[in-house]
Amino acid sequence: MTLIGIVVSLILIVLAICIFRKKLFRKTKPNVPSRPHSGWLVGISTYELLAKADLDYERFLTWCADKGLNYTRFFAYAGWVNKDWPGFPTRQDYLDRLRGIVELADRLGITVQLNVLLNDSQSAHGNWPGEINTGTWYFREQAPDLWAKRDQFIRDIVATVGPQREHFLWGLENEGKDEVHRPTRDLLASLGVPPERMVACRNRPLDHERYSVGFTEFHGFHEGAIDLLDTTGGAKGSHILISDDGGRPYNTEKTWELAQAAKRHGMGGFEHQSDMELHGHDLGWMDANEAELARRLGTLK
Repeated sequence: MTLIGIVVSLILIVLAICIFRKKLFRKTKPNVPSRPHSGWLVGISTYELLAKADLDYERFLTWCADKGLNYTRFFAYAGWVNKDWPGFPTRQDYLDRLRGIVELADRLGITVQLNVLLNDSQSAHGNWPGEINTGTWYFREQAPDLWAKRDQFIRDIVATVGPQREHFLWGLENEGKDEVHRPTRDLLASLGVPPERMVACRNRPLDHERYSVGFTEFHGFHEGAIDLLDTTGGAKGSHILISDDGGRPYNTEKTWELAQAAKRHGMGGFEHQSDMELHGHDLGWMDANEAELARRLGTLK
């Protein structure tokens, strides 16, 4: 083969790689018809939507929209999946996938909540590449280098999504603590994110602490959850979001009753953690029970 032939072959190989990466990390179709953002927030989530490079987010989001759902939540980083970013050659590939998910969700009329950080137990897997939590990272003075990396990661996310994006909620930390919620809120605010679009994600019980943000989301509801809402829900208002995250094993009927209770008491929205993470990400697709639950949830919108 001549030198020119070798050069041409190399150029073609590089072009093929670029095309493949674009399809993998930015799979959004330009011809997806736009749908309006409307109704009470209700949805199904898979928290690894961004982190799993081989998870077909276009298929998942379209499935949700077709069921009448208008809300989903996922993590900016899932340490148990991608501590070292498997499947993503560079951080920019990761951010490109995030942009693709957000843009497609917006066109489908789906509001996204992105948890920028995880809680303490999940952070043991690492909140960013190559870092393992030792239990001291909650305190900036004890882990200044780790906090600097954390802050830069959040800055990259905000620059990718856009601080003023509508129909987008910023989860401060999944089931986190005050030591992380408050500085994360302050950092996001300094980057131009409106506090009214931030969410403080908490475990039970329901409380009135709002961290000067727009929403508080409560997790872990299962047994006794409906009674809890019946006795305290009326005083809470639309700034409360309810999630059954942590309520496994899930039961379709109980989840449905909980969602109805959240709507009945004027909560701001409801989100179900999909069992697809247990079944594998080929989705099978969704099992019959979850498909039926999605259909019901869509009627609450």
